[in-house]
Amino acid sequence: SWKPGSNKWTFIVSFEKLSVSVADSADEVGVEFQVALINNEGEEIDSFITRRTDRKFGAVQALWEGAKRNALHIDAAIRELATELDQMKDEEEIPFE
Repeated sequence: SWKPGSNKWTFIVSFEKLSVSVADSADEVGVEFQVALINNEGEEIDSFITRRTDRKFGAVQALWEGAKRNALHIDAAIRELATELDQMKDEEEIPFE
């Protein structure tokens, strides 16, 4: 399972012998992503950067977005919010209607 990394734009998943990190690495969000392989000693052993103009950008962007959703439990938060809103609707207490 993905975990938050060294900053709010980096996510990491660990396997038996390696970890993979994916980071939004540009000053502007969603322009450039870096994928890195990290050994058990925490050393980066390989990496690549992809930019919007690269063919593989969409796949790496989807990987980063999926890692973010998993690490930050975004789907669970949305489900919880939807449940609360449904309950408020049933009780006619939705604050922004």
